[in-house]
Amino acid sequence: MIGAGAQTAMLEYASGRKALHIGMPQPIIALCAMKYIGTSADNTILVGDSVSKDILCGNRAGMETVLISSDMSESAELLKEVHPTYLVEDLNGLLR
Repeated sequence: MIGAGAQTAMLEYASGRKALHIGMPQPIIALCAMKYIGTSADNTILVGDSVSKDILCGNRAGMETVLISSDMSESAELLKEVHPTYLVEDLNGLLR
């Protein structure tokens, strides 16, 4: 099976146009989701476990963020640059 990156490159080449990437950490995915449900960044919190994808996306979209820190292997260095609003150990931390 051909991967998404290869398919995108093929379509870019065939069309002569650059693709618009909307996956994490691009904020367009969060902005479109908020528009779809009729809310704003002031009333929305993005919860995720990836600093480089989820938290960065939320920061770029102007949202508060919650980092679930169950796996901090990728996070230690990135946390110097990308800052979650809240940090919880696991999903139960959302209830505290």
